[in-house]
This record gives sequence, C-alpha cells and structure tokens, in this order.
Amino acid sequence: MFTGLVTSTHPLTNYQKLTEKLYKIQLPKPQSEDDFVIGESIALNGVCLTVSSIESEFLSFDVGEETLKITGWNEAYFKAQPQFHIERALRLGDRLGGHIVLGHVDEPVKVLKISSEQAAANHWITLELTALGRLYIWPKSSVCLGGVSLTVNDVTPVSFNVCLIPETINKTCLSTLEPGDFVNVEYDFYAKAIVHQSTQVKAAYHEHS
Repeated sequence: MFTGLVTSTHPLTNYQKLTEKLYKIQLPKPQSEDDFVIGESIALNGVCLTVSSIESEFLSFDVGEETLKITGWNEAYFKAQPQFHIERALRLGDRLGGHIVLGHVDEPVKVLKISSEQAAANHWITLELTALGRLYIWPKSSVCLGGVSLTVNDVTPVSFNVCLIPETINKTCLSTLEPGDFVNVEYDFYAKAIVHQSTQVKAAYHEHS
C-alpha cells in the first residue's frame, strides 16, 4: 500500500527481455535508504513491483505479462530509458500524506493539453476522461498519475485536469509530459469499491425481483 508521495526519481539503467511476456528491469538504488530487502514492494511510476535482486548500487524488478498489458510498457519504452518515480510501501505509523494507493494501475490515459501560469508557478495537465474514468473521477476526487497523488480540479464530459504545484514539479517528472503522451492512472480505491459494490447490489436486486 502506498500514498502517492514520490520519494525519489531515477532513470532505468538496464533491462533484459527474459521471455515474450517477462522483463527484468534495473534502477539505481536510492542512496538515502539502505534497508531494502528482496521481496519488498516498491511503486515504480505507480506500479507495485517486487524487488527481485539487490546489488550494491542497483535494484532489480521482474515485470510480468499483466503489468506489460495494462501499462503498455514494452521494449521500446524500456529502450528509451524512462525516468521512474519511486515510492516504498507504507509502514504502520507513517503519515498518510496523499491518499490510499495500491499500485494497481487501471489504464494509461492520454495527455490532451499542457498549460502553465508563470505568475502563480502552477502547471496544468488536462487528460482524456475515458469510459472507465467517468465512473471514478469527479471534482476534488483523488487520482494517482504516474505514481503521484493529485487532486482532480475541473471535469468535462471528455477530460479532467490536475494542477502541479512547484513542489510536485521539483520532485517528479510529470511536468515533462507533453500532449499525446500517455501516463499510468490508478483511480481512487474507495470509488472503485463503491461502484463495484453498488453494481453487485443492483444486479442481485434485478435477479431476485
């Protein structure tokens, strides 16, 4: 479990194609911490992955079929040496600074527009509102973009937007997104739970009515 508060950002340093549906990727080990263990969960760009091996300066992760399918990650993506937002899993007693994030990406969403307010130092990102997103997005709801917890501002029938404050711009790579890019989205867990449960109740009602 995570909160969408990125602790560091690192480039992909190496990748290996193990099979058609399995890759191993390697990133620099954050130097601010030295207690990483094999088997722990770490969110990379919002995707919960398991540490498969540890070297003196690197962490490795296996990326399987479901992750490749949902995120759209492939060899071309890894070859471009993308930057990854890194967040370690929550510990009991940690502050919940963002919102509850599971690291289970729902879909990649297209960036439609970028705009900045230099005077206010704000950076706005407008994204496509998909059929799935319409179920879980509303003004002031929480959304996780590329592993970063953000608040939804405006919503239209076809789009929604978020605002990056200077701290988010400095700590993440989201400000480098351009129109046409795709970013991994995890919709709010509680919204998904409520929609799922209400759908089940409605189906049961119709079945027995």
